[in-house]
Amino acid sequence: MYMTALVLKTLSLYKGIYNIQNSINKALAYILTKQNPDGGFGSSPSTVYETALAFESLVASGADISAVASSAINYLITTQLSDGSWVEDPYSTALALRVLANVKPNLSITLNDITFSNPTPTVGETITITATIHNEGPAQGGDSGKHSSYDIIFMKGGKMGALVELTLEQIAETLKKLTPEDIDELELLLQEEEINKRRAELKSGDYLKAEELESLKNV
Repeated sequence: MYMTALVLKTLSLYKGIYNIQNSINKALAYILTKQNPDGGFGSSPSTVYETALAFESLVASGADISAVASSAINYLITTQLSDGSWVEDPYSTALALRVLANVKPNLSITLNDITFSNPTPTVGETITITATIHNEGPAQGGDSGKHSSYDIIFMKGGKMGALVELTLEQIAETLKKLTPEDIDELELLLQEEEINKRRAELKSGDYLKAEELESLKNV
């Protein structure tokens, strides 16, 4: 299993370049059969170095390892000795540390996960933005899967004011993970909202600047 784990990790680096997915799937299936009842990996009994290498290769493959990740991580945690090492072996200790240092939640959010209490607010109205956070990482995230909200005030000119209440700081971080396509879509939505608002003002006889009239010509 040791060699298969190393090869799987290497192949996974090139799956976007070469047609090797079938080989990756076979190696993945083989390694999964080598997990033991204690959560570790190896040809029975489990070993720290094989568990660490197996876990790294499974993560690198991009496969869904939620069914095996927790028990593998628990095996590594519980096999650490009182002196801080794993089996008093520098190699095994280094591998275990490398795995555990990278066991983190991977929180993500998309535009479809964000909802507004009122998508067409009026000036001065308080609205709530609710977001659902997804965890795609091997470690548990205390806030993943939960709905959390920002209360904001819709200010004059269609701009959103400062946050009144921040109930989940991590939303600010996960919002940074929006793809360029998500950002472009969000910008288009905001532009459309602003144009619709200005169009309504035009119909009501409100004054519009010359440059604003120009922007509405093709609407």
